[in-house]
Amino acid sequence: MSAKILDEISQNCGCYISDLKYQPLSRLAAVLKSMGLKNYSIEELNYGLSYILNKKCSFSSPEELIDFLQQTEGCPSH
Repeated sequence: MSAKILDEISQNCGCYISDLKYQPLSRLAAVLKSMGLKNYSIEELNYGLSYILNKKCSFSSPEELIDFLQQTEGCPSH
């Protein structure tokens, strides 16, 4: 699996890939929404979030992934 998605997320967050795990989940949700997730497969999105959260993620859609990040931070889903 390519780390391209991690590169793009880190650039949009203004940090190194290794520091993504310290970003607030609400910030990651906003960055992912702004990236145009249709450019990435759900496998790539799951890979990226699995790396950041340091646990296996298996979402079935980009929207489900965003909802998870927003709800985990207590943010309302849109």
